[in-house]
Amino acid sequence: MHELVLWGVNLLPPHYIRSLMSNRLSVPIPKELGDMITLKNITLEANEFSGPLPPEIGNLKNLVRLQIQGTNLTGPIPSNIGALENLSQLIMSDIKGTGTSFPDISKLKKLTILILRSCNISGEIPDYIGQITGLKTL
Repeated sequence: MHELVLWGVNLLPPHYIRSLMSNRLSVPIPKELGDMITLKNITLEANEFSGPLPPEIGNLKNLVRLQIQGTNLTGPIPSNIGALENLSQLIMSDIKGTGTSFPDISKLKKLTILILRSCNISGEIPDYIGQITGLKTL
């Protein structure tokens, strides 16, 4: 078994990220986060992260909840976020940078909560959003 250390914390089982809220982390989110394929929940809130959300986040196929709010991350939202088919909650806000189109999340059929606030998304909400039958919060 290899070691995966992010921000000085060994994150291999039995150590799972539950939350990195309000830790004043001011570094880029490392691409190695995408190696943590057993993760089910990520909360990266109220930190000063810099740079973009790494596209390797799309490797986290077991992820059920992704919450990223109140950071200094820049956009766009990685396009492969739409491959996270087990997501039931996608909550993102305060993504800085230039405008981008609505991310293709048409395969996220398990969504119950979708919040994309202040993410510099332009254009219309896609029609397929209305076909996600379990969606309770938009």
